[in-house]
Amino acid sequence: MLRLVEVSRRRFASGGEDRKVLIWDRQGDSWENTAAFQEQGVVYGLARLANGHLFVCTDCSISAWDITTLKGHYYDQASVPTLAWSKEGRVRRYYYATTLRNGNVAVCVWDPHEVLIVNAATGTTIATLEGHEDIVNCVVELSDGRLVSASGAGEYCVWSPSGELLKSLKSEVLGAEYVHSVVELSDGRVASAGGNKVIQIWD
Repeated sequence: MLRLVEVSRRRFASGGEDRKVLIWDRQGDSWENTAAFQEQGVVYGLARLANGHLFVCTDCSISAWDITTLKGHYYDQASVPTLAWSKEGRVRRYYYATTLRNGNVAVCVWDPHEVLIVNAATGTTIATLEGHEDIVNCVVELSDGRLVSASGAGEYCVWSPSGELLKSLKSEVLGAEYVHSVVELSDGRVASAGGNKVIQIWD
């Protein structure tokens, strides 16, 4: 299992290397796998959309699924070419996704190293955030609307709500290790965790 996301109070979705998305429902004191659907690639990103659908990123595709009917829609290179292909003509490889408060989705891209802001309804790219030097692993929206994304080599980028790069930071603590997770704490600071089993707190 590579990703887990809460769909509702008593329902979760998980995805992983078997290219499946599993739906889990609370049954008494346990969780039961009640539904599943097959994806086109390894499932790296899951995000719950405002309409209750599930936004799914694999290493080769992006799709949105109605988990009640198990019907999905793929945003492919024919229907949304700006999502499937970079401006250099390279096929994008996706890794992580999170829903923003305005209903859009931030998608981390392994190759090229960027973050896409995507309209979840149409799949169109609203903004492309460029500035990372390595694979982008995660992104979080802060309470003030800024975004913080992190990549390999302990690298962080802070973005304005409009997608402007405000600053780029390198962690001396994490060194060349991958940053796997970034979260905002209740006091407004940011915590990050990397491959060297270290949690770092940022002001």
